Amino acid sequence: MQTLSRLQSQIRARKVRMFEENQTLNRQLLQKREKELDKLQANQIGEKWDDSSKSKEQVEAQVLNRQIAAMRRQKALAYASTHQVRRYCLLDFNGTSETSF
Repeated sequence: MQTLSRLQSQIRARKVRMFEENQTLNRQLLQKREKELDKLQANQIGEKWDDSSKSKEQVEAQVLNRQIAAMRRQKALAYASTHQVRRYCLLDFNGTSETSF
């Protein structure tokens, strides 16, 4: 009986450790994406010659739309990854789900 209890506590500790590691990785990934977004913004706003017939306002609106789309993608990825983690953590020790999805 003690071995079962010890095994359950080890499994619980492993799940908590994996959850924390996953959170750390997600934070690092989000920071990396933010840096890449900043680089992208700097490149788009940079001093490159634009030979198009668009007005300044149209170009700025296009850049803004791209930034908004990138933020939406980033938010969707973060949402999906957190819900995957939550679902993993909701599993009980027998490998069955406590809630139905």
